[in-house]
Amino acid sequence: MALSSDAAGEFGIQNREEHVKGETMSTLLLALAFQVWFPIFQDTVLESTGVTLINSSSDSAEFTIRMLSPDGQETRQFTLTVPRTGERFVGLDELLGGPSGTLSGSVRVESSTSDFSAYLTTSGVTSVSATEPVSRLSSTVMLHHALVDKGFRELAETDTQVALVNPGSQPASVVVTAIGTNGTIRGELPISLPASGSRVVRVSQFVQSPFDGNVMVRGSSPMAAWQQVETPLSRGIIAGRDAAAFHLSTNLIVPFFVVGGNYASTISLTNTAQSPVTLEISGNDKDGLVLGETATVKLEAGQTTTSDIASLLRMVTVASVPGPVITGSLRIRQPQKSFSYLLASVKVEGFDQQFAKQSSMLYWVQETPSQFWEIPFATKSELYFTALAIANPSERSGATAEVLVVVYARDGRITEVISESIPPLGSHTLMLAPPEPGAYLRILSSDPIAVLGTFGTRDGRSIETIAGRRLPK
Repeated sequence: MALSSDAAGEFGIQNREEHVKGETMSTLLLALAFQVWFPIFQDTVLESTGVTLINSSSDSAEFTIRMLSPDGQETRQFTLTVPRTGERFVGLDELLGGPSGTLSGSVRVESSTSDFSAYLTTSGVTSVSATEPVSRLSSTVMLHHALVDKGFRELAETDTQVALVNPGSQPASVVVTAIGTNGTIRGELPISLPASGSRVVRVSQFVQSPFDGNVMVRGSSPMAAWQQVETPLSRGIIAGRDAAAFHLSTNLIVPFFVVGGNYASTISLTNTAQSPVTLEISGNDKDGLVLGETATVKLEAGQTTTSDIASLLRMVTVASVPGPVITGSLRIRQPQKSFSYLLASVKVEGFDQQFAKQSSMLYWVQETPSQFWEIPFATKSELYFTALAIANPSERSGATAEVLVVVYARDGRITEVISESIPPLGSHTLMLAPPEPGAYLRILSSDPIAVLGTFGTRDGRSIETIAGRRLPK
């Protein structure tokens, strides 16, 4: 997707310096308040939805959960204390005094410490969803992998919800724009957001089916945005990213993709810089061996491209069920070794024996590997699974990453420690079965690594990513 220079400037991509200056104060104020926001998508069921909180600090911390109506009115609040390294799950039905059907509006979490993790989860018999919080606001937000397909088969029908939250004290004007893969604007929808209010819209309201592309959200003041790609059998949720954000790194590491058999993976890349960029993308299997060929991708200023990973790397795969499945990691680098102004995301899809879409998960590629990570929850259930993908980005011979996965109980006790060795450019996937419910994870490594958490139903019909949080040393 290539935007014209005028369009790129309109979307805030070229006006980086002014954008960053304008966002600094709002970002600073939000950080000082130690608060994060969550949306409530349409058809969210109260009984199965709740907030997971982890206090990663060295002292007890106080948390306040506030529920707000779409018009910005506070409907409930709940305050609790979480001990040091402790975890708590608060069902939203506890806040409302019992089950009462579906929800709407937004959820705000405030904490007395900045060292905490939070996640909003919804679970059912056939599907699960996990919503990443937003702590950085922006007046220009990008969302990748939006889909609309009003097919004839009930199970193939797909739509995308976009949830918007205005944390400010003044109303905001917002324009939601759908942009096709060829860079054309397919539709726009103006929206008014009340102070502290929220709205949920479907892309099918203003875009004709079929649609496969991206969504740009522009507002008169900083806001937060998420999207949920939904089919009758799956939900894929991803938080929006600041369209003027950039990765201060010459390399990006994609910790997990899977192709072959009944799986496919795609990668989307957006160049948010004011000039063209050339990228090299290479793949490695779990042992660090090269997969396929190194691909060269050139992106103009403001351009987005989406590629099937197997085709991009010219990998030989067999689309059959059952069939050989290949997992691995990707490295995205600039040959000139200059900083990347890049947004990157990955979509992983699973298909049934008739190759109808069965599950889908989305995640943003984080810019910096780390030695210390936290995954905010791990399930213990006969219905659900929790898994980790860990990639070692080092190219140095002999630079094996020695990794410890530490499982914590709800009260902060360590209940299990798992050790893994990951070779240079290698990766590892790990299924977890926590000894106790209410667990969370910390991953410690001798060298910087990239980490992705996932959870889903054991029948494979639903899978979601759990974004990890880099911890201070």
